Amino acid sequence: MNKKLRSFIYLIVFVILIGMFVYLGKKDYGNKKSDAEIFSMEYPEISTDNMFKYIDVIHLLDLINNGEDAIILIGFSSNEWMQKYVKYVYPVFKEHNLSTVYYYDVQEDRSKGTKYFKQLEEILSEYLKVTDQGVEYLFTPALVFIKDGEIMYFDDETALTSYNTSPNIYWSEEKVNDFQQRIAYYLEMDGFSEQV
Repeated sequence: MNKKLRSFIYLIVFVILIGMFVYLGKKDYGNKKSDAEIFSMEYPEISTDNMFKYIDVIHLLDLINNGEDAIILIGFSSNEWMQKYVKYVYPVFKEHNLSTVYYYDVQEDRSKGTKYFKQLEEILSEYLKVTDQGVEYLFTPALVFIKDGEIMYFDDETALTSYNTSPNIYWSEEKVNDFQQRIAYYLEMDGFSEQV
């Protein structure tokens, strides 16, 4: 009987050790991807050495309320218009050697209508478009330039265009050039290139 008890104990210990090996083998040990890598996965035309840093709405509000300088790109990657917008704005950011552009994925907060998202809409209210129901709405893609906590520039060029055409048709060579020149102008006007 003593021999049976010992064998049973060994079997239990063996099963526990196997379970631990399986659990520890599946655990992710430091393979965390950087924001730039994640952004590149969501926006495949952007390289992994990009300047995009993810920010949530609470930290975005903190940037504004603390009077900081920032450039914030607002949108979500499943939007084909956002994919093109990022494709055309990224070279301008790179050319101006920006070290950080914050990226706020708006989709979840907007669908849930969180109180923080509503605060952001209040701050951006003078730039927002009005829906057919008469409600101000943060359409995307949107690009916000903040200097000393104040909104200096707001760009949502293609936010409503999506109802009339496709991004491939809309973004002619002329429109891409005009858009990139306008963004470069914004960057140069208030010294965003040197500070952000």
